[in-house]
Amino acid sequence: MEKQLDMFVNRVNNFYFANTENLKNLKTNIGLLVSLSLARKGAIDCITKDTNKQEVLMIILKEVYRFLVADNADYKIFDEGLDFHKDVFEACAFASIAIYLNSSKRCKRKSIKKFIRQASSPLGFEDYEEDEDDEDKYAYVDKKSSSTNSGKYCEHIDLVPFRKMRNRVLSSKLVYPEPVEWSAMSVDAMYEWSLYFRIANSNEKIRDTYKRLGNLNNDVRGVIKLQSDNKDYRDKANRAYKRYISKLKKIDYAAYTEMIELICLHITENKKYYGHNVYRLEKSLRPFITLREIESLLSCENEGGEKYALKKTGILNSLFFPNVYKMFFELKSVEATALVTLLFNSLLKEMVFASLLVLDTFVETEENGIDKVRKGTITNGYFGENWESVLIDTLNGMTEDVFYDPSKIAYPISSSAHESFVKIMSAPVNDWFSRIF
Repeated sequence: MEKQLDMFVNRVNNFYFANTENLKNLKTNIGLLVSLSLARKGAIDCITKDTNKQEVLMIILKEVYRFLVADNADYKIFDEGLDFHKDVFEACAFASIAIYLNSSKRCKRKSIKKFIRQASSPLGFEDYEEDEDDEDKYAYVDKKSSSTNSGKYCEHIDLVPFRKMRNRVLSSKLVYPEPVEWSAMSVDAMYEWSLYFRIANSNEKIRDTYKRLGNLNNDVRGVIKLQSDNKDYRDKANRAYKRYISKLKKIDYAAYTEMIELICLHITENKKYYGHNVYRLEKSLRPFITLREIESLLSCENEGGEKYALKKTGILNSLFFPNVYKMFFELKSVEATALVTLLFNSLLKEMVFASLLVLDTFVETEENGIDKVRKGTITNGYFGENWESVLIDTLNGMTEDVFYDPSKIAYPISSSAHESFVKIMSAPVNDWFSRIF
């Protein structure tokens, strides 16, 4: 049993987020390690030679989810057979697959220089083939004409502005394990980051709106990182709040809707990493949930109903899964909404971490081949050499059920919609500020 538990501890090093603290915490969490081992065994027991690979993936995730819920009495409200189960499980499963593909060291990464070369070539992310013999040579190969071109399309691309923008975005995250230069760009994120060039070439209003949204939370985020007992905390919070409101008023709502349209168009034009791109769009900008919130405010019959809706909007600010958001918003009391949101975020975090470790044991290949089946059960490497495709296809297939079709997002354009947008964007900051004062 001890050997099996060590197997999961050592697997932390297979991910880019690995650090000494992760390893130390996992080694001392014997209960979690036992659950991981039992979840893995449970999945193996459920799988036969006739189970297809996408079904195997979901069985693995269901077993991990089942053991996590069983181990924590607070999570019982998310158990199978209850109202929350389906949408909560699907959200947890989706995030687990997406983050595995993004953080596993088994997935190829590229340098920023290679990303720039690919993103700015006329072939984009479709029929692109790298010139592996010369890292510093800007080149692409056009498969259709079999001709090689060097420097023609990339010689004027400047890495510096892109690096600065990327570092600014990533450094604002709660966790930012910066990889080395050669592996700075995960393949699943490359098309998403190429949006930078599209925004840069758009009209001035869209560029300005994109920049303003990126800077909107900087002051508030800086204060939140401080200790609340800091002698200047309240003064800094007051200044940050005023700056936030001032910045928000300068965002052009019509330009915002135009910007969202452009981003959605960008995502739908290349669907190889469709699931990843929709997931990250909603996580970062929450366009679909914001649209629902605007529609909710516009339908309020009185000021009391509007205040109640905005209170819930502030509480649910951390959620970016539309179906889960809708369920929690519709709960009868603000207190219930706050409680289940807290529990969901906790379960989501545990589910992702546990799933990565268990799933990694099924992805790992053996020296003597792939898809090896023994006595109706499976061994490591079940997904085969094309395991990435299995995970990507599963994720893409789940996208419009767990999230939405981005091509169908359409914001109402009116002064009332603009007012609702401002109220919604300021709701979580108002909630934070009211708790301080």
